[in-house]
Amino acid sequence: MELTLRRYNGPGVIAGIPFDSMLVVECAEGEGETVTRRWWEVKGTVAHAAAFEGALMEAARSGRCLVEVPEVGEAEAEVRALSQEGGWWTVELRGTDRSPLS
Repeated sequence: MELTLRRYNGPGVIAGIPFDSMLVVECAEGEGETVTRRWWEVKGTVAHAAAFEGALMEAARSGRCLVEVPEVGEAEAEVRALSQEGGWWTVELRGTDRSPLS
C-alpha cells in the first residue's frame, strides 16, 4: 500500500481572507503499512489590513475556519495560532478530517 501525502504552496483563502502565500502539508504517522493517524497543517501570512483583523480574530475566537485551495478543494481546520508582527498576520491551523488537497 502506498500513501501519498500532498503539499501545496501558493495563494489560498483562510477564513474568507485571500492569502498570497499559504502552505498546506498533509501528514501521517504509523508503522509499516498501517497508518494510525492523519492530519494536515496550514500556515498562511498576510499583510496587515484593518479589514482582515476582524475576520482573523473571529476565526481565532471560534477556534475553526475554512481553508480553500483554488481549483482543488476546501476543508475546515482548527486555529492553532494567530500572531501579528510588524505589518503581517500569521495564522497556523490543523485539520484532522479531509484535507483541502483531496
